[in-house]
Amino acid sequence: MSKPTKKQKQITAELLCGVIHQLGELGVNYSLVIEGCDTVFTNSTIGHAVSIMRDSVQLQDKIYEMTVERKAEKQVDFPDE
Repeated sequence: MSKPTKKQKQITAELLCGVIHQLGELGVNYSLVIEGCDTVFTNSTIGHAVSIMRDSVQLQDKIYEMTVERKAEKQVDFPDE
C-alpha cells in the first residue's frame, strides 16, 4: 500500500469530521481510535470511551468464539480405529 497523499488525508479528515458531527447530532456516544494516532476521539469522558471500546472487543471475542464452536460442531467425528 502506498503512502497516503496530503489530499487523501485531508479528504479522510473531512469525512471523519462529518461522521463525528452527525453522531453528536444523534446523541450517540462514540469512541474512535486510529492506529498511529495517540488521540481517542469521543463525545464522552475518556473512561466511558474506554468502556465502549472494551465492550466492543469483548463482544467481538464472543462472536469469534461462537463462530469457531459452530464450525467445530460441523466437523465430522471419525471413530478411533
